[in-house]
Amino acid sequence: MQVVHLQIDGQSFFLEPDEDVDALESLILEAVREGPSFVRFRAAGYGIVSVLVTPRIGVRFDTREVGEDEVADWSSHPPDIDIQFE
Repeated sequence: MQVVHLQIDGQSFFLEPDEDVDALESLILEAVREGPSFVRFRAAGYGIVSVLVTPRIGVRFDTREVGEDEVADWSSHPPDIDIQFE
C-alpha cells in the first residue's frame, strides 16, 4: 500500500492514511511565510505530532510503497524516527 512519508527537520514520519496532505502543506507554507508557528499532524504510531516550523526547516513529502502487515504493526511498534545530525 502507498503511504505518505514526511521528513521535517531531519525526522521522518509516515502520515496517517486520512491525513490531509494538501492542508498540511498549506499550514507549513503559512508558517514559513508569516513567521514561526507550530504545525500539527497525525503520524502513524505516534499520534499527534507538533513541530515548530520556521523558514530554515527543511520539509519533504514523498509517497512510498509499504506492506500492509507492516502498516498494521505501526500501532504497537511505531516506525523509527530518523534523526540526521549535520
